[in-house]
Amino acid sequence: MQKKIAPNTLSRMILQPINQGFELKLIGLGLRLCMNKETLYLSILRQYVIAQKTTAAEITSALEQDDWVTAERLAHTLKSTSSYAGAEFVQELSASIEQSTKNKLPKQDILMLVFTLDVILGPLIHSLEKQLGTDS
Repeated sequence: MQKKIAPNTLSRMILQPINQGFELKLIGLGLRLCMNKETLYLSILRQYVIAQKTTAAEITSALEQDDWVTAERLAHTLKSTSSYAGAEFVQELSASIEQSTKNKLPKQDILMLVFTLDVILGPLIHSLEKQLGTDS
């Protein structure tokens, strides 16, 4: 069940938890990309949580199956969508994973990046789930 969030509460609901370890400057960008429509922005954040929750595991699985194209696509998608969540470091790390898979660097090197991604992305997703009322 989703929480009902009153208009104009976005900064209290989202920005504070992310402030405890994630950069905030892209939150404003994400909201501006949604034409400052908080309801739309919250919907996109909920979709981000659902879609990206298992991305690190999916990239790992793709690499283990030598599916470089899928690993690259997953990293690219995460990179592209992370601006909405204010996760600049996730964007940068995803870009590194995307480029590494594109260039078919050694799997062990890429898997270390994916492990780091999981360590960063997990708490972000958890925080967003709690704040958005989507935690399961």
